[in-house]
Amino acid sequence: MRSDLRRRSADDDQGSGAHTVRRIRLRVEGVVQGVGFRAHARHVANTLGLSGYVRNVASHVEAEVEGNSAAVDRFVELLSIDPPPRAAIERIRVDEIAPAGDATFAVSQSREVQSPGPLIPPDTSICRDCRAELLNPSNRRYRYPFTSCTVCGPRFTVADRIPFDRRGSSMASFTMCAACQSEYDDTVGRRFHAQTNACPDCGPRLRLVGSDGHPMPTTPQLDAIATAATAIRAGQIVAIKAFGGFRLVCLANDESAVATLRQRKESLRKPFAVLAVDVAGALRLIDADSATTRLLGEHPCPIVVAPRRKDALLAPSIAPGLMTLGVLLPPSPLHQILVADVGEPLAITSGNRAGEPIILDDADAVSRLGPIADLILLHDLAIRDAIDDSVVHPIAGTDRHRVQIIRRARGVVPATLALPHDTPPLLACGAELEHTFCLASGRRAFVSQPSGDLRRESILDSFRRSARRTQLLFGVTPRVLVHDMDPGYLSTGYARESHEVTAIAVQHHHAHFAACLAEHGIIDSAIGVIYDGPGWGLDGSAWGGEFLVGSIAESRRAGHLRSLGIPGNAAAAPAPWQLACAWLTATAAVIAPVPPALRGAVDPAEWRYIAESSRDDGAIARQTTAMADLLGAMSALTGLVPHAQYPGQAVVEFESAADMWEWSSYTIDVQHNAQGMLILDPRPMVLAVARDAARGWTVGSISARVHSAVAIATFKAVRILAEATGLDTVVLTGSVFQNRRLLADLFQLLAADHLHVILPEALPSNDGGISFGQAAVAAARLARAH
Repeated sequence: MRSDLRRRSADDDQGSGAHTVRRIRLRVEGVVQGVGFRAHARHVANTLGLSGYVRNVASHVEAEVEGNSAAVDRFVELLSIDPPPRAAIERIRVDEIAPAGDATFAVSQSREVQSPGPLIPPDTSICRDCRAELLNPSNRRYRYPFTSCTVCGPRFTVADRIPFDRRGSSMASFTMCAACQSEYDDTVGRRFHAQTNACPDCGPRLRLVGSDGHPMPTTPQLDAIATAATAIRAGQIVAIKAFGGFRLVCLANDESAVATLRQRKESLRKPFAVLAVDVAGALRLIDADSATTRLLGEHPCPIVVAPRRKDALLAPSIAPGLMTLGVLLPPSPLHQILVADVGEPLAITSGNRAGEPIILDDADAVSRLGPIADLILLHDLAIRDAIDDSVVHPIAGTDRHRVQIIRRARGVVPATLALPHDTPPLLACGAELEHTFCLASGRRAFVSQPSGDLRRESILDSFRRSARRTQLLFGVTPRVLVHDMDPGYLSTGYARESHEVTAIAVQHHHAHFAACLAEHGIIDSAIGVIYDGPGWGLDGSAWGGEFLVGSIAESRRAGHLRSLGIPGNAAAAPAPWQLACAWLTATAAVIAPVPPALRGAVDPAEWRYIAESSRDDGAIARQTTAMADLLGAMSALTGLVPHAQYPGQAVVEFESAADMWEWSSYTIDVQHNAQGMLILDPRPMVLAVARDAARGWTVGSISARVHSAVAIATFKAVRILAEATGLDTVVLTGSVFQNRRLLADLFQLLAADHLHVILPEALPSNDGGISFGQAAVAAARLARAH
């Protein structure tokens, strides 16, 4: 937080002394609307005997306080050091003004003005006090699924405009009853000016329908949630309308129910999360250290990924092929009541078919989720924007036991990030997978929640709608559009649709590099290791195993993984077995037959075609240096994942299989080519993996040796670049660095050599962080040009 105390001396205006009467006006910026900040300001003012007012303005909170000089100073101090729990103050500006002689301190009507850069709080999980009410049979909000207060409940997903208040949200449809209005007006209660305040008499209501949309019978003793819970215990699938869109749930320990959900959703391998009733229930499912346990209890209630307990009573297909499990606690009252009524953990996943946007609308839910769910829990509170659950995991082996964000969404979005350079209003359009966009103005950047795979038109439509809403909500009209260099990305096409604004192209992996530098405020040069999937390179080939040297504005390619010829076009991602075939062919003078581990999974004629097409003298359509492709190929060579059913599956399952007690390593050569470029040549490792897999070595042993080889070779390359450039700051980013084993091994090697390692922490290292990197690059280049 920054303080900008622009005040004249009290001695100059009023004379000296602790009892001098002063009046100041405060402009408080940050996340200060919808979090109980005005009630807190009133409480502090009343405690100190000050008069004046506080109100929401479009982009900030404005307050004036009047009283003796010492009390006025103390008011500013207390606001700074002890804000409400969900508030995040960025800056307080203070101006001295003339006393007005107010008798009391009031919470005034919000004022709407056109001002860019407002901060709306994220949706927050149910607080302890609201949970206690929810579970208390004598409380009037017992089992009420929309219970909230100033510190919890929906915010971003129900907001229509700023400032955030009831009339500027979808809660405007519900008029508070006398009891709720009394709470809203109670200056000492925790619902004072709680914009989402409601109860069973006046607030949103649930209804339960069948898959055909027809109402299901309920009774006061067996309400909609209890009826849904009974169906879940019987093995049925229920769609629930959560804040941020629909979710699908079923019993997590019922293999038949989980398998049915996978088949209907058309998501056969991607892991589902598990909803536990409380921390104790979560700890029966995962092996959790103190850092993991702390994450489970944090207010956003993210999905926390941790090692799965061997004795966890869960369906085998909850997270097929993985030794880890994603677990979350109930983020809302509805989740809390449902999982408690069922009495068992629930499998939970987004409410959509694989690859489609999360559903928001009730009629749409019946139409599109009816074929998946047996029952649908609806309610009459409109959801304005889709948002999924955030996903995090702690990274052992790093300093401070850092936490890595895999998906930055509910509970975090729309919190903004600071840019190192000022920028005119711009929209960075992001990449393709884990697509996000970034809206920025000045030094403030808003990074959206991920919308999915932008290769689908339905996701592109969702992106367009969300971008329009965000521009209106934040009062920012872009004058610059930033996009990836890949001409095939739909986000690139979107940026090029408008001819009235400046368009800036940013190379994919440089955007990864810049995102991490900008997040940490580093404007000097650094070494970047960007291990990722394929992205359009400056030479037109597919990059993805890159060593960059430079800064946010520009970088140069200093090294990369050895290039591999891949048949096919860029739009068709090769299967892991095809990558394995290409790498194996690249290591030998003759075309090898189908390896033993892949026999039965690959057609020999198709194998030979891929091998012949990928030879140096064959019909190669493109080249790739992607590290994700290499690891996927090694996964396939062991027979683990010949055919991937979701992006990254081969790499994720290969990491999960690694034997933690295996300390040996394969060899990857590190050398300069004729142009002076550092090259990591994995061909010795590829031959060794094929040999050991044919000998029947375990996948765990092979995987561990592969990960160790990549870490050691990367360290050697970084060490060479550090000596050549004199740089000691190293960025590790890209989707492959979600691999905790590789990241921890490499981090320890680099840190032991006294290199300063920085990682993405506020943003994912996957393509969810690309849009922020694009914005940072554009801002730096525009600042340099002027």
